[in-house]
Amino acid sequence: MNSDTKTGVKLILWAGLAFVCYAISILLTPPAYDKYAQMQGLTSGSVGREALTDTPLAHSIAEMKQLDRFAVREQIEDPLDHWEIFLVGDTAYHVLSLDSGERVAAAVYQDSVQYEHPEDNTVWCSPIGTWRPWELTETERAIITRKELALSTLDFYVDMKGNQDSALTLADFSKSFQLTVSWALILLFALLIHGFQRLRRRRWEINQPKNDTELWIAGTHAIWGLDFAQAVHTGRKSKKDPIRIGGAPKNPEMSQITRALLNRDWALTSYAQLLETVAYMSEGEGFTDCKTQSARAWQLCRSTSLLGMAYIAGWAERDEILRRSLPICLRMQETFSSWDDLYVSFLDHYAMWCLSDDGLTDAVQTQIQHRVDLYWELKQRKYSPYHLPWNMPLKL
Repeated sequence: MNSDTKTGVKLILWAGLAFVCYAISILLTPPAYDKYAQMQGLTSGSVGREALTDTPLAHSIAEMKQLDRFAVREQIEDPLDHWEIFLVGDTAYHVLSLDSGERVAAAVYQDSVQYEHPEDNTVWCSPIGTWRPWELTETERAIITRKELALSTLDFYVDMKGNQDSALTLADFSKSFQLTVSWALILLFALLIHGFQRLRRRRWEINQPKNDTELWIAGTHAIWGLDFAQAVHTGRKSKKDPIRIGGAPKNPEMSQITRALLNRDWALTSYAQLLETVAYMSEGEGFTDCKTQSARAWQLCRSTSLLGMAYIAGWAERDEILRRSLPICLRMQETFSSWDDLYVSFLDHYAMWCLSDDGLTDAVQTQIQHRVDLYWELKQRKYSPYHLPWNMPLKL
C-alpha cells in the first residue's frame, strides 16, 4: 500500500469516526437537554413557567414569604395599559398590586403569562414566582424612590422569570451540545488511539537496546533477528524494523511462535536444554573444534541469537539473557578484529549452510543475498551497532 493510498484510507477512517461521533451526540441530545432543563429550572412547576391548577395563589407579602412557589391573579381592564413598568439596569419590573393593598416589584417572564376572561373583566394570571432578596445599590434605590411607585419594600422582589430568559432553547442547546460532544468524542477517540499505539510501541520496544553495551550485544544477532522478525511478523521491510534483543517483538504471539521454532528447528523444549546448547556452541566442543573463522562466527552468533529467542519465548528475563550473552560477546572480541570480520565470516558459513541441502537454487541465492543486504542496510542506519567500536568495554 503506497503512501497516497494510506493517507486516503486514514482520511476515510477519520471521516467515519467523525460521523459516528456526531451520530452519538444526536442520540445524547434529548436526555442531555432534559437534564439541562431540570438544572436550569425550565421544567413544569419551575419559577417562570406557567402556573398550574395546583399552584397556590399569594394575596399578600406575608403569604409570598411563607410559600416556596406561588402565583398571582389580577383583574385588569386593559392588558396594554394597566402595568406600571420600570427598569433597573437591563431588567424590566412590573408593579403588582396585591389583594392586601401592598405593592411589590416583579420580574415577569411574559411568555408564561396566562389570561382568563370571566364575564367582562380580564384576569391576568402570573407565571410561577418566588420571593427573593433584592440586591440594589444605593443609586438604584434612589432612582426607584424618585419614581414614586409606592412599593411596599425595596429589600425583596417577586422573581417570575427564573432562568427562562437566559437558558438555551432546545434548538440552540442542540447546536452547542452536538458540536461540543462531537469534538470531545473525536478527541477522546484520538487519545485512546494514540494511547493504544503508544502501548503497542512500548510492547514492541520493550526489548530494544537501552545503552551501547546492549546495542553491541543485539548487533551480534541483528541480521538473523531482522530476518526472523520479517519472516514471521512484519514482512520484508527492514528499514522500518528496529534492532531488538531476540530479533522479534516481545509479545504473546511471538512468544508462542518462538517456542514452536525452538522445538522444530533446534529440538529444544526448555530453557535448560537451550543453555546446554549455547554452552556447547560458545565454549564447548562446538566452538573449540572449529577449524575456521567462519565456523567460529557461526557458532558464536547463533549462541547469542538462541539466548535472545529464550527471552522472546518467555523462558528467561531480559537481564538474565544479557548477562549470559556478555561472555560470548567478549569471546567474539577476542576471536575477531572487527564487525566486518565477524559478519563476513558468519555470512560465509551461512551461505555454506544454505547450499548444503539443495544447492544453489534461486530461492537459496535470494535468501543468502537477503542476509547480506540486511548487514549493509544495518550499517547505514544512524543508530547502528556497527558504528560502535569493536573493542569497546562491555559492561552491564
